[in-house]
Amino acid sequence: MIDHATQPHESLRLEALIRRLVGWQVDDLHVLEGGRGLVLEGHARCAHARALALEEAARLTGRPVENRIEVN
Repeated sequence: MIDHATQPHESLRLEALIRRLVGWQVDDLHVLEGGRGLVLEGHARCAHARALALEEAARLTGRPVENRIEVN
């Protein structure tokens, strides 16, 4: 039996809220919610945009955030 509480799922609402701040600076942004916190994935144009996305995700949720956004 699959425990859906531990399976990460994409949060489109959080993605939209984070994208509102970082805008076009992060492409293919995906926000995954799991049992241990959030995971951010995507491609940033600069390290500053990557950091902004991380800070906004932590501010909005108060949960630990793993940042897998790559800087191009």
